[in-house]
Amino acid sequence: MHPARLQLVMIALGASITLGSCGPDSSRRGTGAPPATDEDLAMGPTGDLAGTVPEHDWDSGIDPGPGPDDNCHEEKFLPKKVGDPDILLIQDISGSMLEGMPTKYAQASGAVSSVLTQLEKAMSPIQWGLLFFPSDGMCGVKNAPDVPIGPQKAAPIVAALKATKPNGNTPLAAAITSGTAYYDQLKDGRGHYFLAATDGEPNCDNGGGLPKTCMKNADCPPGEVCTLLGPLGFCTPMGVNSGATKAITAARLKGIKTFVVGIDLGGTSATLNAMAEAGGTARPGATKYYPVTDQAQLEAALKNITSQIISCTFSLQGLPQINQMVIVTINGQKISQDKTHTDGWDIDPMTKTLTLYGKSCASLQANPGQVSVAYTCPPPG
Repeated sequence: MHPARLQLVMIALGASITLGSCGPDSSRRGTGAPPATDEDLAMGPTGDLAGTVPEHDWDSGIDPGPGPDDNCHEEKFLPKKVGDPDILLIQDISGSMLEGMPTKYAQASGAVSSVLTQLEKAMSPIQWGLLFFPSDGMCGVKNAPDVPIGPQKAAPIVAALKATKPNGNTPLAAAITSGTAYYDQLKDGRGHYFLAATDGEPNCDNGGGLPKTCMKNADCPPGEVCTLLGPLGFCTPMGVNSGATKAITAARLKGIKTFVVGIDLGGTSATLNAMAEAGGTARPGATKYYPVTDQAQLEAALKNITSQIISCTFSLQGLPQINQMVIVTINGQKISQDKTHTDGWDIDPMTKTLTLYGKSCASLQANPGQVSVAYTCPPPG
């Protein structure tokens, strides 16, 4: 069995790294399974992507009882700083954003302006950029952000928001694809994220043109529903079938996580749920994205997202083998894996990140200290 190596990097926190790997004798104790590759971890059980991350219970048998943890050996590393995060705000400016009083767009603009200005004054390590969709009042999206990612971008983003009037449809798939191509060229060595804020179901997913018109769901192909936009109805792919969900899955395979904010949707959206799942940022409970109905809620969601990225998400140089146990501790206190992302840790194999959630994240933020990760040898048998 090859040694498994892990390096955990804490952003803005002091940390030491604990690594467990299997020594030369471990092949007599383990199953002899070969190390899992990144490609294996990104593929489903049939070899298909299927828009989801495979379920690996790395936490199984993590508690060996009263005795010491069964590491073959341990090595300690000093923390090594990695790139701070970039967030490309992908902002919906479809015509429906003008609904309400004050309008959805006015409240979204106010929340973004407030939070970005506060973060910049606090010298946050996050660099921001902005991409509107649509860009032409129909289904078009620009090939480059309206505000490129970089430092001190609060003022340019606020100015762009104020100078823009919503109009058109919701080509979110094209916006995610454009943002992914932009990150491909950026290559700045930083963490890459999307924050997609939208007030409705994505449409224009069929290559950028208008979708098929309809009067009822039966007029649409399987996996699509008839969405009324004024006097017209358009067939819209839903859930994992939506072009936006597929684009987000493709972005995540390149290491880009997507946070999804639903602005005053009037109910839970199956499509936005699927988008959050595909983006690797699903929240616990029935609503996986961040639902907001006013400016205050949107500000709270933005602060939650940014604090999670800064304080509780860490880059992993390598991934554990499927048959290895993973032990995570904060200041010596063992933390359990939680795939529901309510309270505990979880690993995203697509982006090679470990994230702490809920009370575990809050505890680390309140009392910064040592975070340790150990990959142990498989149990005998």
